[in-house]
Amino acid sequence: MGPELVRLDQDPRRHHRSPAQQARGCRGGGARRRHPRCRLPPRDRQPGLRTERLLLRPYAAADAPRVLDTLGRSEVIRWLGNPPPAPMADLDEALDWIDVRRQREAADQFDVTRAIVVRDTGVVAGKVSLARAHRLDTGLFMGEYEVGWWLHPDSAGHGYATEAARALIDDVFERGLAEVWCGMYVDNDASAHVAERLGLPFLGVQQDPWYEGDSRLYRVTRDEWLVR
Repeated sequence: MGPELVRLDQDPRRHHRSPAQQARGCRGGGARRRHPRCRLPPRDRQPGLRTERLLLRPYAAADAPRVLDTLGRSEVIRWLGNPPPAPMADLDEALDWIDVRRQREAADQFDVTRAIVVRDTGVVAGKVSLARAHRLDTGLFMGEYEVGWWLHPDSAGHGYATEAARALIDDVFERGLAEVWCGMYVDNDASAHVAERLGLPFLGVQQDPWYEGDSRLYRVTRDEWLVR
Protein backbone atom coordinates (compact mmCIF):
# COMPACT_ATOMS: atom_id res chain seq x y z
CA MET A 1 0.00 0.00 0.00
CA GLY A 2 1.01 3.64 -0.34
CA PRO A 3 2.09 5.99 2.44
CA GLU A 4 -0.24 6.52 5.36
CA LEU A 5 -2.70 9.31 4.67
CA VAL A 6 -3.71 11.76 7.39
CA ARG A 7 -6.39 14.35 6.85
CA LEU A 8 -5.36 17.75 8.17
CA ASP A 9 -8.59 18.24 10.08
CA GLN A 10 -7.75 15.08 12.03
CA ASP A 11 -4.09 15.91 12.61
CA PRO A 12 -3.06 17.92 15.58
CA ARG A 13 -0.06 19.34 13.87
CA ARG A 14 -4.25 17.54 -23.96
CA HIS A 15 -8.05 19.55 -24.29
CA HIS A 16 -6.41 17.29 -26.92
CA ARG A 17 -3.34 16.30 -24.95
CA SER A 18 5.62 17.18 -16.67
CA PRO A 19 11.56 17.32 -14.85
CA ALA A 20 9.51 18.51 -17.70
CA GLN A 21 8.16 15.25 -19.06
CA GLN A 22 6.77 14.27 -15.69
CA ALA A 23 4.72 17.43 -15.87
CA ARG A 24 2.46 15.80 -18.48
CA GLY A 25 -0.91 15.52 -16.68
CA CYS A 26 -0.59 12.67 -17.44
CA ARG A 27 -3.02 15.15 -18.59
CA GLY A 28 -5.66 15.76 -16.00
CA GLY A 29 -6.87 19.27 -16.63
CA GLY A 30 -8.38 20.35 -19.92
CA ALA A 31 -8.36 23.78 -21.45
CA ARG A 32 -8.13 26.89 -19.31
CA ARG A 33 -11.20 29.11 -19.29
CA ARG A 34 -11.90 32.38 -17.54
CA HIS A 35 -14.52 32.30 -14.80
CA PRO A 36 -15.63 34.76 -12.14
CA ARG A 37 -13.34 34.49 -9.14
CA CYS A 38 -14.40 32.46 -6.14
CA ARG A 39 -13.13 33.27 -2.68
CA LEU A 40 -10.33 31.01 -1.53
CA PRO A 41 -10.23 29.89 2.10
CA PRO A 42 -7.15 30.59 4.22
CA ARG A 43 -4.47 27.93 3.89
CA ASP A 44 -4.82 26.81 7.51
CA ARG A 45 -8.45 25.88 6.87
CA GLN A 46 -7.86 23.91 3.69
CA PRO A 47 -8.14 20.11 3.72
CA GLY A 48 -5.25 18.03 2.54
CA LEU A 49 -3.40 14.74 2.56
CA ARG A 50 -0.01 14.11 4.15
CA THR A 51 2.56 11.60 2.97
CA GLU A 52 6.06 11.05 4.34
CA ARG A 53 7.45 14.07 2.49
CA LEU A 54 4.50 15.87 0.97
CA LEU A 55 1.32 17.78 1.69
CA LEU A 56 -1.36 17.64 -0.99
CA ARG A 57 -3.76 20.55 -0.61
CA PRO A 58 -6.06 22.69 -2.75
CA TYR A 59 -4.40 25.58 -4.51
CA ALA A 60 -4.67 29.01 -2.89
CA ALA A 61 -4.46 32.44 -4.49
CA ALA A 62 -0.97 32.86 -3.02
CA ASP A 63 0.18 29.97 -5.26
CA ALA A 64 -0.55 31.92 -8.45
CA PRO A 65 3.06 33.10 -9.04
CA ARG A 66 4.30 29.50 -8.82
CA VAL A 67 1.58 28.30 -11.17
CA LEU A 68 2.52 31.04 -13.63
CA ASP A 69 6.23 30.19 -13.37
CA THR A 70 5.47 26.53 -14.14
CA LEU A 71 2.79 26.76 -16.82
CA GLY A 72 4.61 29.58 -18.55
CA ARG A 73 7.43 27.16 -19.45
CA SER A 74 7.45 25.44 -22.83
CA GLU A 75 9.31 22.41 -21.41
CA VAL A 76 6.33 21.77 -19.14
CA ILE A 77 3.33 22.59 -21.31
CA ARG A 78 4.65 20.66 -24.32
CA TRP A 79 3.31 17.52 -22.65
CA LEU A 80 -0.08 18.96 -21.74
CA GLY A 81 -1.85 19.16 -25.11
CA ASN A 82 -1.87 18.36 -28.79
CA PRO A 83 -1.19 21.00 -29.90
CA PRO A 84 0.28 22.26 -26.63
CA PRO A 85 -1.56 25.10 -24.91
CA ALA A 86 -0.10 28.58 -25.07
CA PRO A 87 2.25 29.45 -22.21
CA MET A 88 0.43 31.05 -19.29
CA ALA A 89 0.71 34.79 -19.70
CA ASP A 90 0.10 36.55 -16.37
CA LEU A 91 -1.06 36.29 -12.77
CA ASP A 92 -4.69 36.87 -13.70
CA GLU A 93 -4.59 33.77 -15.84
CA ALA A 94 -2.97 31.81 -13.01
CA LEU A 95 -5.70 32.95 -10.60
CA ASP A 96 -8.35 31.91 -13.10
CA TRP A 97 -6.68 28.48 -13.41
CA ILE A 98 -6.93 28.06 -9.63
CA ASP A 99 -10.55 29.23 -9.53
CA VAL A 100 -11.68 26.89 -12.30
CA ARG A 101 -10.26 23.87 -10.50
CA ARG A 102 -11.98 24.80 -7.25
CA GLN A 103 -15.27 25.15 -9.11
CA ARG A 104 -14.83 21.77 -10.76
CA GLU A 105 -14.28 20.06 -7.42
CA ALA A 106 -17.31 21.81 -5.96
CA ALA A 107 -19.37 20.19 -8.73
CA ASP A 108 -17.73 16.72 -8.56
CA GLN A 109 -15.92 15.36 -5.48
CA PHE A 110 -13.63 13.22 -7.65
CA ASP A 111 -12.57 16.04 -10.01
CA VAL A 112 -9.71 17.21 -7.79
CA THR A 113 -6.51 19.18 -8.26
CA ARG A 114 -3.91 19.36 -5.50
CA ALA A 115 -0.76 21.38 -5.04
CA ILE A 116 2.19 19.10 -4.26
CA VAL A 117 3.89 20.85 -1.33
CA VAL A 118 7.26 19.67 0.02
CA ARG A 119 6.69 19.64 3.77
CA ASP A 120 10.28 20.41 4.76
CA THR A 121 10.52 23.54 2.61
CA GLY A 122 6.97 24.65 1.80
CA VAL A 123 7.84 24.70 -1.90
CA VAL A 124 4.99 23.90 -4.29
CA ALA A 125 6.71 21.26 -6.40
CA GLY A 126 3.86 20.78 -8.86
CA LYS A 127 0.36 19.50 -9.34
CA VAL A 128 -1.40 16.15 -9.08
CA SER A 129 -4.98 15.73 -10.19
CA LEU A 130 -7.82 13.47 -11.03
CA ALA A 131 -9.95 14.86 -13.83
CA ARG A 132 -13.05 13.95 -15.74
CA ALA A 133 -12.16 12.46 -19.13
CA HIS A 134 -14.53 13.50 -21.91
CA ARG A 135 -14.80 11.30 -24.98
CA LEU A 136 -13.16 12.80 -28.06
CA ASP A 137 -15.87 11.68 -30.47
CA THR A 138 -18.91 12.83 -28.51
CA GLY A 139 -17.58 15.19 -25.86
CA LEU A 140 -19.49 13.18 -23.27
CA PHE A 141 -18.30 12.27 -19.80
CA MET A 142 -18.79 8.51 -19.36
CA GLY A 143 -17.76 8.26 -15.71
CA GLU A 144 -14.04 7.91 -16.54
CA TYR A 145 -11.38 9.78 -14.57
CA GLU A 146 -7.73 10.29 -15.44
CA VAL A 147 -4.90 10.81 -12.98
CA GLY A 148 -2.25 13.29 -14.00
CA TRP A 149 0.67 15.36 -12.72
CA TRP A 150 3.23 17.94 -13.60
CA LEU A 151 6.26 19.33 -11.78
CA HIS A 152 8.20 22.55 -11.88
CA PRO A 153 11.60 21.67 -13.37
CA ASP A 154 13.36 22.66 -10.14
CA SER A 155 11.44 19.94 -8.28
CA ALA A 156 11.86 17.06 -10.70
CA GLY A 157 13.88 13.94 -10.03
CA HIS A 158 12.90 13.41 -6.37
CA GLY A 159 9.99 11.00 -6.79
CA TYR A 160 7.40 13.61 -5.85
CA ALA A 161 5.06 12.80 -8.73
CA THR A 162 4.94 9.11 -7.80
CA GLU A 163 4.42 9.80 -4.09
CA ALA A 164 1.69 12.35 -4.75
CA ALA A 165 -0.16 10.28 -7.33
CA ARG A 166 -0.12 7.23 -5.07
CA ALA A 167 -1.64 9.24 -2.22
CA LEU A 168 -4.34 10.73 -4.40
CA ILE A 169 -5.29 7.35 -5.88
CA ASP A 170 -5.42 5.88 -2.36
CA ASP A 171 -7.76 8.68 -1.34
CA VAL A 172 -10.24 8.47 -4.21
CA PHE A 173 -10.48 4.68 -3.95
CA GLU A 174 -11.08 4.97 -0.21
CA ARG A 175 -13.90 7.38 -1.02
CA GLY A 176 -15.54 4.93 -3.42
CA LEU A 177 -14.28 5.56 -6.95
CA ALA A 178 -14.34 2.37 -9.03
CA GLU A 179 -11.39 2.87 -11.41
CA VAL A 180 -8.68 5.30 -12.50
CA TRP A 181 -7.20 5.78 -15.96
CA CYS A 182 -3.85 7.28 -16.93
CA GLY A 183 -2.66 8.34 -20.37
CA MET A 184 0.38 10.04 -21.84
CA TYR A 185 2.23 10.69 -25.06
CA VAL A 186 3.90 7.58 -26.42
CA ASP A 187 7.34 9.21 -26.08
CA ASN A 188 6.80 10.61 -22.58
CA ASP A 189 9.19 8.16 -20.93
CA ALA A 190 9.38 10.00 -17.60
CA SER A 191 5.64 9.85 -17.01
CA ALA A 192 5.59 6.22 -18.15
CA HIS A 193 8.17 5.46 -15.44
CA VAL A 194 5.90 7.12 -12.87
CA ALA A 195 2.96 5.00 -13.99
CA GLU A 196 5.12 1.87 -13.77
CA ARG A 197 6.37 2.75 -10.29
CA LEU A 198 2.75 3.18 -9.27
CA GLY A 199 2.02 -0.32 -10.54
CA LEU A 200 -0.71 0.79 -12.94
CA PRO A 201 -1.63 -2.03 -15.34
CA PHE A 202 -0.46 -1.12 -18.87
CA LEU A 203 -3.07 -1.58 -21.59
CA GLY A 204 -0.69 -0.81 -24.42
CA VAL A 205 -0.29 1.92 -27.00
CA GLN A 206 -3.77 2.55 -28.31
CA GLN A 207 -5.97 5.10 -29.97
CA ASP A 208 -6.75 7.50 -27.18
CA PRO A 209 -10.51 7.75 -26.54
CA TRP A 210 -10.18 11.24 -25.02
CA TYR A 211 -7.34 12.90 -26.94
CA GLU A 212 -6.19 12.84 -30.56
CA GLY A 213 -3.73 10.19 -31.64
CA ASP A 214 -2.16 7.21 -29.88
CA SER A 215 -1.29 7.21 -26.21
CA ARG A 216 0.22 4.91 -23.62
CA LEU A 217 -2.86 3.93 -21.63
CA TYR A 218 -3.13 2.53 -18.12
CA ARG A 219 -6.15 1.54 -16.04
CA VAL A 220 -6.49 0.30 -12.48
CA THR A 221 -9.62 -0.73 -10.60
CA ARG A 222 -10.22 -0.21 -6.91
CA ASP A 223 -9.91 -3.95 -6.21
CA GLU A 224 -6.62 -4.22 -8.14
CA TRP A 225 -5.19 -1.24 -6.28
CA LEU A 226 -6.19 -2.47 -2.83
CA VAL A 227 -4.55 -5.89 -3.27
CA ARG A 228 -1.36 -4.77 -5.00
